[in-house]
Amino acid sequence: MLVSAVAVEVRPSCATLAIAGSGERSWATAAYLSACGHSVSLLNGGQQRSGFCEVFKSAYNPAHSSGKVQLALITGDAGKAVKGSDAVLVCAPATEYGSVLSGLAPVLNSGQTIFLVDASLGAALEASHILSSRRNDLSVNIIEMGALFESFEGVRDTVRIKGVRERVTICGRSLNETRIGLSVGGNIWGGLVPASNVLERGFADVEKLLRAAVRLFVIMGVTPAHVGYASDALTPAVKAIINGLELEIQSLARIYNVAAAPLCPIEFSFSGFLDDLKAELGLEIKETVVLLSALGRLAYAPTVLIDAIIEMASAVLQQDLRKEGRQLADLGLIGMDIREVVELVNS
Repeated sequence: MLVSAVAVEVRPSCATLAIAGSGERSWATAAYLSACGHSVSLLNGGQQRSGFCEVFKSAYNPAHSSGKVQLALITGDAGKAVKGSDAVLVCAPATEYGSVLSGLAPVLNSGQTIFLVDASLGAALEASHILSSRRNDLSVNIIEMGALFESFEGVRDTVRIKGVRERVTICGRSLNETRIGLSVGGNIWGGLVPASNVLERGFADVEKLLRAAVRLFVIMGVTPAHVGYASDALTPAVKAIINGLELEIQSLARIYNVAAAPLCPIEFSFSGFLDDLKAELGLEIKETVVLLSALGRLAYAPTVLIDAIIEMASAVLQQDLRKEGRQLADLGLIGMDIREVVELVNS
């Protein structure tokens, strides 16, 4: 259990949780929720992991708590991890849902609730499409969930979590699923805020949608690694591009009849080696930006700056990110028009 300087909220009703995914995202989530008093099983493909967890009040506040991580189970056996769980938390990029959910599908039971942590735009639709293609007899609740932390990083045998978020948006594929998500999720995390539908939740996450562009400018050397949206460190050209990207995202949101992403101050901070920054950029473009472009094409809406970011990132990374990115077919939306997509997410 974490102790001392920063209070870690212990929920009044602790849950039995299974966490699936790979890398620091799943490890940080498992470590923190275990510290909150939940019984956590981590499904990590057999890679054993133990160590310590540090939780900082914010990314810039040195006050923190720390302690040894004590998970109920670390296993590569999906059946053992999921058995008896109140909820399954998938902590992986949407580009990895195919492998993660394919491994979970055989051991899931109808009625179980799956939370997609730090979910990207359209995550619930893609998860639903994958699971239905693996098991057409399976009926589970699929809930998108926003990011739980401002940032996290692994340092040797310690995971450092900076800024635990007090408000986290969630949304299911239907109103009833969202209600179930609030009920089950309320025992896991405080401050859950429901969105009207999964597209609205995705479009409202403006920080996630713009992060790739800012990271690209950092890699190109035209923007410092720590920068605020209104920072004087941003050149007029970069500010104009970011403003234009926000306007394109807002326009797409309105076309799909959801609340537009708000124009608000945002602070970005990037650290690590150049190769790590490039890997993250590639993931962000493939996970979110390519899908934004696809939604624009479906709506016959101009996405000039969104497309430019994809092409510039592809050139910098020497990859065809558009070809490798998430498409409408991955969400099960191929052949639909805008009206049908809007009806689907509002069902």
